[in-house]
Amino acid sequence: RNLQIDIIKGISIVLVLWGHMIQNLSSGDSYYNDWIFRTIYSFHMPLFALISGYLFYPSQQRRNFLEAVRSRVTGLLVPIMTWTTLDWILRSVLHRKIAVVEWKNIFTGNMLWFLWSIFAADLVLIVAEKLIKTRWGRTIWLATGFLMMYVFPNAELNLFLYPYVVLGFYYKKRTESFLRVKKHGWICILLYITLLPLYKETSFIYTTGISVWKSDVIVSIHMLIDLYRYIIGLAGSIAVIYMCVLSRKIRTFDRGFSMCGQYTMQIYIMQCFFFKFFGIVWVKIKNEAFNSAALLNASVRNIMVAIPFCVILLLTLLFISKIFERNSHINKILFGR
Repeated sequence: RNLQIDIIKGISIVLVLWGHMIQNLSSGDSYYNDWIFRTIYSFHMPLFALISGYLFYPSQQRRNFLEAVRSRVTGLLVPIMTWTTLDWILRSVLHRKIAVVEWKNIFTGNMLWFLWSIFAADLVLIVAEKLIKTRWGRTIWLATGFLMMYVFPNAELNLFLYPYVVLGFYYKKRTESFLRVKKHGWICILLYITLLPLYKETSFIYTTGISVWKSDVIVSIHMLIDLYRYIIGLAGSIAVIYMCVLSRKIRTFDRGFSMCGQYTMQIYIMQCFFFKFFGIVWVKIKNEAFNSAALLNASVRNIMVAIPFCVILLLTLLFISKIFERNSHINKILFGR
């Protein structure tokens, strides 16, 4: 395994947990104005998408067209179907009502939107590499891939991550190591620091989307928002990768982050499920917690409360992941691994 990639993946999934914890602990939509939340969300999913594309290149290279498609179905679509079914069963039990149409709504919903986005992008890449032989043909097809993102659920989110998956994929095709970013590292760090203060509520993909014709914002302004979030996502991702390269001699947290990086799929899926189904209890706890004046302070809440909760949840999910890993059949059905 590539230790450095596992460390980057581990850092990314920890940021996902921290961001979701801040979101669930915050009052209403106030997290959009939280500087830690804005920092995390400005790059963490683009970073995941870059790594996914990078790791997908050697994986698909070993397979023919049908084998590559099958690997994406079993690795991504099967877990989506499995957790959709679990979600549907729990809903049916809790509401004491079985509605088959609800399964479809959950299946195409956004609980596991990241998996849908990677699935959509990977299928476009498989066609580009396996069926199209000319460089110009691939270029045209990859550009058409933006339209293909509308075929799959959560189109706006697919559009957001698609360029990062493609970039990671072809970076790996042309370069031996994902970590050779020394020429651009400091530039991206400075660019990211410069752009971050401009990140606000309208910068989130969840608030304004990508498609300009669906926006309430003036077209020219919306295009600038799209361009800005693509650039800051890429700059932030490369900055994190570069800092990981610089910190190779710092081994204090390597083992922990690399362990998390080996179970990112499991942690991502289960934390989505956790935050969704414990939402009712979470709201009650949060309402009680906000009676405390100390927890009204964002810095205290995001560091003193969110981080310990993240550590507990992370350790729990790692433990569960290792249990499921003992049975290859269950692990395959649940996580595509």
